Amino acid sequence: QTATEIGGDGVTAGLRVSGSSAALVAAGTCTLRAEQAGNTTFSAAAAVTQSFAVAQATQSINFSNPGDQLFGTGPLTLSASATSGLPVSFASTTPGVCTVNGSLLTLASGGACTVQASQAGNANVTAAATVAVSFTVLPAMQSISFTDPGAQTLGTAPAPLVASATSGLPVSLTSSTPAVCTVSGSTLTLASAGTCTVTASQAGNASYLPATAVPRSFNVAQATQSISFAGPGDQTLNSGPPVLPTLSASASSGLPVTFASTTPAVCTVSGTALTLVSAGTCTLTANQAGNTTFAAAPTVTVSINVMYNLFANGGFEESGAAGAPVTPALAWLNAASGYTRSTDARTGTYSAQLMSPAFSAAVMLQNSAEQGGRDPLVVGTSPTLRFWAKGTAGTTGNVLYALRYLDGTGNILATSMNQFFQGSINPDTWTEIVFNLGAVPAGATAAFIEFSQAIGPIDPTATPIPFLPGQVLIDDLTLRVEP
Repeated sequence: QTATEIGGDGVTAGLRVSGSSAALVAAGTCTLRAEQAGNTTFSAAAAVTQSFAVAQATQSINFSNPGDQLFGTGPLTLSASATSGLPVSFASTTPGVCTVNGSLLTLASGGACTVQASQAGNANVTAAATVAVSFTVLPAMQSISFTDPGAQTLGTAPAPLVASATSGLPVSLTSSTPAVCTVSGSTLTLASAGTCTVTASQAGNASYLPATAVPRSFNVAQATQSISFAGPGDQTLNSGPPVLPTLSASASSGLPVTFASTTPAVCTVSGTALTLVSAGTCTLTANQAGNTTFAAAPTVTVSINVMYNLFANGGFEESGAAGAPVTPALAWLNAASGYTRSTDARTGTYSAQLMSPAFSAAVMLQNSAEQGGRDPLVVGTSPTLRFWAKGTAGTTGNVLYALRYLDGTGNILATSMNQFFQGSINPDTWTEIVFNLGAVPAGATAAFIEFSQAIGPIDPTATPIPFLPGQVLIDDLTLRVEP
């Protein structure tokens, strides 16, 4: 007997027949037919058919767990196989942690990653049971790069702080010395001088471990400042309280300036009030000690001359009328002869005009007892006589002066003799004449200043008296102790 599969091609419905052997080749209904063709003895037998079902085969998946991974690791190739030999597909059920494209696994963040391997089967093989593997994506390490801002100075605006993490996560900056500096975002604000410490930190997340904090310490120096102090200018020490300017100076910081005298024998300072003590060089200092914000300013030193006026007539402004009280400004007028006043003055309104037919001498006295409480002469000091003159010599005479020190009875203790000066002046400009007789001798109580002519009267024929050659104007006469 022989059995053949229906169809005659040796294969039917998943069964292949070869002789008496049959092999299953596909799922479905398998039908077999048995035949006997007979021979010379037997006639052919009636064919007999048998049918049965061929079921789909089962399959399973072998999926290797890749194990825990460190975040930041590059894409991994997943590996799995099915017993059917059919290709396996992969899918992530935790796309926030990991994703799959084909067999490539990409890590998205730290956490638990679950990947499924599946095989859907076909006509002959049933779908495989899905196999899931889970593993942990471990957070990676990170580090911080924080640029040292370097030393800073109060009063300047620091550049923004610069810090970054290898993770790309934002870095936070905090000051551990808020009395010296504060931080808002990347903006550094300086509060006072000292050491500023700023720390850069990154707390990490599911993908990155916290970074090691990086501190930066730097010095914050005090701001500099300077003082503007011009000084009060030269001063004159007279009888009675001097009228002095209030000392004034300013610091670029806006802080108050203090004043001091380094020459207390000549001048003293209390607050902003300057007091003159004696003639000489007064040296004043202006200081600003600074504070937590500003360093002390460099001291500014100003020196001024303090002059001691023994006699001063600033312009012969008083008329010397009969019966008028005798004051220092009237000394010339009350003690002199042979002069008038002129409105051709260097300062003020009037000067003394040495011109009259009778001119022979004009006298100016300095005497505290006789002339209204003038400052007394000081033995050993050397007063300087200064006056300004204008005029021309001409042919009628020369003008000269003498300075003498007198005792209380009028005796001459020291005299300069005659000093010719007309050859030093001209009729168009004022010229200063300066003379120093030397130290005041013991017993001297008065200074006697005399202007006189050497030869004849000056322009005796001029009527009225104009400003003619030979006439001399005197203005701004002082006798004082200078530094």
